[in-house]
This record gives sequence, structure tokens and C-alpha cells, in this order.
Amino acid sequence: MSEQETATNHEHQAEKIDYKEMVIRAYAQAIDLAKDPEVKEISVSEPSSNLIILTNFGLIECELDNNSPMHKLLLGVEMNIADRSEFVNETSLITIKNARLKPFSQNEITDLPIFSLFSDQIVGVSAGSINNLR
Repeated sequence: MSEQETATNHEHQAEKIDYKEMVIRAYAQAIDLAKDPEVKEISVSEPSSNLIILTNFGLIECELDNNSPMHKLLLGVEMNIADRSEFVNETSLITIKNARLKPFSQNEITDLPIFSLFSDQIVGVSAGSINNLR
């Protein structure tokens, strides 16, 4: 791949915005604002509300984690690869923390301290708590 093609690929990557990732980030910000006692315009159903992500396999209650070493490492790897290659099945990677996964097929909850979720697996997003959804 020529330097010009590599530069064009890199610019193309920077221009892309994943709508699902953008909505999830907006929800996370809204939840944080709703938990701030000084903000009266936004409220959530309960003070302990977290981000709830609906996927095809189940629900995930979590918080976004953009500052984890794993997230930074994965983004670094992605950028290094993007300089030399073109992605197949390209999608955003959303790193979450304190993830609680509840599959639709069972009532057991799996706790994961950090989890990277591909945005193409996301069906919807909300605020709340898995405990109240049992």
C-alpha cells in the first residue's frame, strides 16, 4: 500500500462515526448528569442507575471505561494496524467496566471487571439496574 493510500485510509478512519457508540456515550453522560444533585433537568428512575446495554444474548449493566489501560492498548493496536491494512467487519469497540451480564437463557449474572464490546452486537440502550429487571 502506498503512502498516499495509507494516508487516505487513516483520514477515512478518522471521519467515521459509529452511531451506536455515539448514543451509548450520550446515555452514559446523561446518567452521570442525572446523578449530579445540582442538575435538575435530567432524572433517572433510581439513584443507582447505570448504563444498560441490550444485546442479542442478554443485558449488560455497566459503566463506560475510556481510560483503562486495556482500552488504550486496544486503540493503539487498532491504529497501528490501520496504518497498514484495511479492516474487514469494521465496528467500534466500546470498553466497559463493572459489567454485569445477564443472558436471556438463564437467571445467573456474570460479573466482569472490564469488558470490550463490539458495537455491532448492541440492539439498544437504557438506564437502570439489572437487579430490578429480574
